[in-house]
Amino acid sequence: MAVWDIGDVTSSLILLIQQAFTTSPAWNNPVQPVVIPEIPGEQLDIGHNVIGIYLYHVKEQKEYGNFPVSGSDQPPVRVLPMAICLYYQVSARHYQENNDGTGALEEQQMMSVAMKVLHDYPFLDDASQINALPVFNNNLMGNENRFNISQQPIPYGDAVHNWTAGQSPLKLSAYYELSTVFLMPDQARSYSGRVLTYGNYIFLKGAPRITGSQNIIGYTIPGDSLQRQVKIQPAQTPPAKAPPAPVAIDSMISFFGSGFEGDSIQLRLINRSMNIPMFNNADWKLSLAGVNTINAIVREKALVEKTGVPADVLPGMYIAQIVVSRSLQLPNGQTRIVSNSSNQFPFIISPRIDNISALVGTVVTITGYIFQFFVAAIDILADKIDVYVGEKRMDRNKTVLFNPDEFKITAPNTMQINLAAPVNPGQQIPLRIIIDGAESGPLWIQT
Repeated sequence: MAVWDIGDVTSSLILLIQQAFTTSPAWNNPVQPVVIPEIPGEQLDIGHNVIGIYLYHVKEQKEYGNFPVSGSDQPPVRVLPMAICLYYQVSARHYQENNDGTGALEEQQMMSVAMKVLHDYPFLDDASQINALPVFNNNLMGNENRFNISQQPIPYGDAVHNWTAGQSPLKLSAYYELSTVFLMPDQARSYSGRVLTYGNYIFLKGAPRITGSQNIIGYTIPGDSLQRQVKIQPAQTPPAKAPPAPVAIDSMISFFGSGFEGDSIQLRLINRSMNIPMFNNADWKLSLAGVNTINAIVREKALVEKTGVPADVLPGMYIAQIVVSRSLQLPNGQTRIVSNSSNQFPFIISPRIDNISALVGTVVTITGYIFQFFVAAIDILADKIDVYVGEKRMDRNKTVLFNPDEFKITAPNTMQINLAAPVNPGQQIPLRIIIDGAESGPLWIQT
């Protein structure tokens, strides 16, 4: 939702006005006027009628500069998009070889068409089209930009101060505000810590209701033989390796709530990015512990709800639902299965890191699950992976040369990180791998 060049915004307005003259019943001249991003003064003589849409002022909207940032970048405002309003003056100039006194009338006709189209398109976004043509150019398209256009009530006595055509007489003009344009920020180079608690305490009696999720992460600090454990709420669980590999404690998840009793229970998973509902399979070992707790083992595969086909469970933000099925005896003696779904509750399936290799020069190799996933020959995880070594963000390698402070994906379950020299022996450097908003457990690179 940001732009690199405000000239792309002006170009979109030029296209909008230019195309309006091709279909407007108010314009009966076979020669369409030229639309330019300047004031069409007398010094500009190109042999055509001209509409000028001139950007004469820019104002920053300071209220958008107070949002919190995710890391410790200084100054923090650099990683926030700069919000601005653009102010345009629209005016017309009639080209006339033989002055017969009708030029002012044709200028008013051109202004009528321009003002009408800017009135009829009060906002512009990716879906905006005129004459079957997208209004946005390629630089704006696909970035979720949305601009509002409104005419400014400039008092007639002040309009003369906005006309800057030198010795030319005052021209008919209209004034517009376009908001809000966000200029592209710098990329964040650091990332803050986790939020580990979440609460949801409202439930309906008798219906399945999830009030919390939890798992335990085990880790060992370098130089300490004692394995430590920490409870994570809501759960941030890496998938366990496929059977018969042993199940790590990190991959065991518990859901707390009420109304879980029934003839059968299922766990529905919805990936927030892909929006493909899936159900657990038998390997998840879904079980009821008491009346208020459901335990499960997060696995690499689950069943797509519509097809029942096994599919990969990718790291990311998920929605969990408990589906409880009960058998009801009908008056005619038949049995009916009734299923009831719980509320939607968030949890995280985090990347699993299996091994961090010893350094080879300045390069370390990471193996785990899963760093690359193709759909229709497109790697959908390519732009969703962030790697931090300490507080420093690593760049994604996109060239043949593997530079320091870069990482690259070498296989679906393997990546390499090139540390910046010099690398001092005996260091323990924190490593954070984040995929689609899901962060790996505590990790260290040992040099």
